Amino acid sequence: MKIVVCIKEVPDSAALIRVRGRAVDDSAAHIMNPYDEIALAAALELAKGSPGSEVVVLNLGPERARNTILSALARGAHWAVQIRTREIPGPARTARALAAAISAEKGVDLVLCGRESIDHANRQTHFLIGGRLGWPVLNNVSRLKTEDGRFICRVSAGSGREKLYSLPKPAVIGADRDLALPRYPLMKDMMEARGKPFQILELRDLVPDPDPADLEPRELEEHVFARQGIIHQGPPDRFIEELLPLLRPGHGGARG
Repeated sequence: MKIVVCIKEVPDSAALIRVRGRAVDDSAAHIMNPYDEIALAAALELAKGSPGSEVVVLNLGPERARNTILSALARGAHWAVQIRTREIPGPARTARALAAAISAEKGVDLVLCGRESIDHANRQTHFLIGGRLGWPVLNNVSRLKTEDGRFICRVSAGSGREKLYSLPKPAVIGADRDLALPRYPLMKDMMEARGKPFQILELRDLVPDPDPADLEPRELEEHVFARQGIIHQGPPDRFIEELLPLLRPGHGGARG
């Protein structure tokens, strides 16, 4: 079985993120999208249960993402392809480029992605990839196995219920947080990853022009908290008198 895992590098949500013009300041720390980590772990589990399987990681991003790709190789992926670009395009052009790279890989049985990226959270790319390839797509998959040449998937339906789906090969699947437990590489694994095959493509060669379906942001602004905390100094009974009006509906301190 041949599995392609699409991984994206995103700003670390724990880092201080600054906005410059219409883009996020690249000086912030970047990590592999957490849902893509889960997708990679699921791919490696499937490959382990099917001898002779191959896991390929596919990334669209700047040269800076090389370390994130090497991390994926260190976790067990066999080789990697990066579609290099300075600026990340919208979901439509991204999906066109990823689908083109996947089509060039012969014999792909499964494309795994995270259910969404934590930076834009569009939840569009994997559906657009499936549409380009003409393959079935299923998102928010929390259980995955192969049976009689098909993918058996469980998807949360809310209120503790799950739905069971059977997809033919090839297919595109979006990983939910319960699908697999990511494994983090050791230093030895990182050193070995540098010797694995690493192919570099250029976005302008695969998809030369922007996609008209993509929307460009006009402006980005950092979120500023307008309200500030109040420090009370004095006896408790006076504090209660000041607090109660703040909790009344309409003041903004209490919500139903």
